[in-house]
Amino acid sequence: MRRFVAIILRRELLEILRDRRAVLLAVVLPALLWPALLTFQRKVGDAGRARLGERELELEVRAEVRPSWLPELRLELERRGVTWLEDPLAGALAASLDRLRERELKGVLELGPADARPQGTLHFLSTDEESRELRERLRQAFEAVRRRERDRLVHEVGVAHDPAAWTWSEVSLASPERLRASQLAVFLPLVLVLVLLSGASFAAIDAFAGERERGTLETLLVHPVPATAITAGKFLAVWLVGLSCVLLNLASLLVCYQAGWLGTSGGSLELPPLGAWAVLLLQMLLLSLLLTCALVVVASRARSFREGQNYVLPLTLFALLPTGLATLPAVKLTALTGLVPLLGPSLAVREAFAGRALGLGTAVAAISTAALVLAGLRSVARALDAERVLREVAPRFEADRAGVPGRRALAVALVAFFVHAWGSVQIGSASSGGPYLQLAFSLALVLPLATFVAARRAALSWSEALPRGAPRSSRAWIALPCLAVGALGFSLLAWRVQSALHPDAGAPSDVELGGSAALRFAFLALLPALAEEAFFRGPLLAATTRGGRLTAGLVSSAAFFALFHLSLTRFLPTFGLGLVLGGARLATGTLWIPIAIHAFHNACLVTLSLQPDPDALLAELQTQSPWLVLGLPLGAWILRRGRAGPDRA
Repeated sequence: MRRFVAIILRRELLEILRDRRAVLLAVVLPALLWPALLTFQRKVGDAGRARLGERELELEVRAEVRPSWLPELRLELERRGVTWLEDPLAGALAASLDRLRERELKGVLELGPADARPQGTLHFLSTDEESRELRERLRQAFEAVRRRERDRLVHEVGVAHDPAAWTWSEVSLASPERLRASQLAVFLPLVLVLVLLSGASFAAIDAFAGERERGTLETLLVHPVPATAITAGKFLAVWLVGLSCVLLNLASLLVCYQAGWLGTSGGSLELPPLGAWAVLLLQMLLLSLLLTCALVVVASRARSFREGQNYVLPLTLFALLPTGLATLPAVKLTALTGLVPLLGPSLAVREAFAGRALGLGTAVAAISTAALVLAGLRSVARALDAERVLREVAPRFEADRAGVPGRRALAVALVAFFVHAWGSVQIGSASSGGPYLQLAFSLALVLPLATFVAARRAALSWSEALPRGAPRSSRAWIALPCLAVGALGFSLLAWRVQSALHPDAGAPSDVELGGSAALRFAFLALLPALAEEAFFRGPLLAATTRGGRLTAGLVSSAAFFALFHLSLTRFLPTFGLGLVLGGARLATGTLWIPIAIHAFHNACLVTLSLQPDPDALLAELQTQSPWLVLGLPLGAWILRRGRAGPDRA
């Protein structure tokens, strides 16, 4: 009996392991995704808290009494970035509280006598992160003043007397019902993602992969029905199933909340104003449509029901990343974050619950989400239209074979990104030499190893993976200065646009290194140019552009190049720079040109950071960036004029 069990077990395990794609999607990829997603979320949260700690907050003080230590408290608060607004010129307390509700102020502190003993009241908003930050700074400043004053009295008088013999109470202008509603709004998109993807996955997989296995999809496609109609019908069916699951689960959760079964005492919720309901429902609707579209796109690419099931867990983890970021108070809804799939609608839902439904970020989130849904459905329709030629196996097989090197190179890039993200957190937190160790780990270890593995996995020769010969154009070196200046101008222009969309975007380079200038140039200009170009414009670009897929290869290599910098606020400029570098590599046929452009770009930023007033110089360069961008078309024209032989055509 045991022998038969062992034989069957061995056979089943071999059958499972033989399906490499299933093992990768169901076992390996989720194991790599969890640390990467949590690491990225932690970095975003830490960066947001750091930016919040640097913000200037306004506290209005209405003092009927003036303790002797009040000026010291004011100095302590100003050192902590709190602007002290005392004795307002006009308006009663009600007017100040109205300004606090409108978030023009972050706190109102009343100091007045009560029962012959000084007391105070701090008015703040428990639903606003900046107001909560102000409350924490006030607590820390007051405790610091109390300790110093007490130590002074002990030293002078010898008595441990508390001079700050007054207390304050904290009053939040946000009602408990509003606070509970804001907490619900934070986690509502997460519930929507988990419930919809898990509840509608079987319907999506069966509508595409299941019919393909049963052979009924071909029967459907031979009828004179447009592929768009078939796609729309299947999409709406999957969406209705998912929406039903979401509504039933939300109703169940609300019942559990009211009954106090979620670890809370229950209670009513303060719903958003009527004007915000339309925006709230629209964003939730678009969010559900986008999730359903992603599920349908993945299911339409699956060749079997089993393969479609293997896609669900990675898709869920990828969807949890942007919706998880929306739970962080430091992540705000701007025009830039509204462009991010799933993140924009999730933040818009949070804003609508808070009563701030209208704004540029909300409109951008709605428009970009609708555009993504239409683009996804169009791609599904094209895939179904291609199913009309299912009998022509050879062309489809050849197309799949042409895309294998690109998929393998992208898989290597994904693994390298996860390893780089993990190493950046683990090594970057070192107390001594952390930034240098982090750069050395990523640029001298991870990327060279990824370059070697990607070239082997994509079956590229070293001349294809790392083209190091002379440029195809005889005037490439003449065009190089124009291209380098144009790339720098393009990057600065992208930063200028992004700063308008996202005011907290920061500086073009947020890596701060000590040491000599030569060491900074080596680690921030030369080493990144060599290592990053060798991988992103080397085997990754060569493999993804094979078979004439120039646009897909350029976009994918530039996207991974931007992701590798682990900064959402730096994504747009870095992505644009990656497109320019990839275009230079394809136009010249050598890595030396993009390496030189990359090194020049980073060297300019390092030189800028070494100046006494880098912010003023950066602002001046950004104003001149439209003129610098003209170097790109001029360099392209010189390259085209310098082509010889067949390349001139």
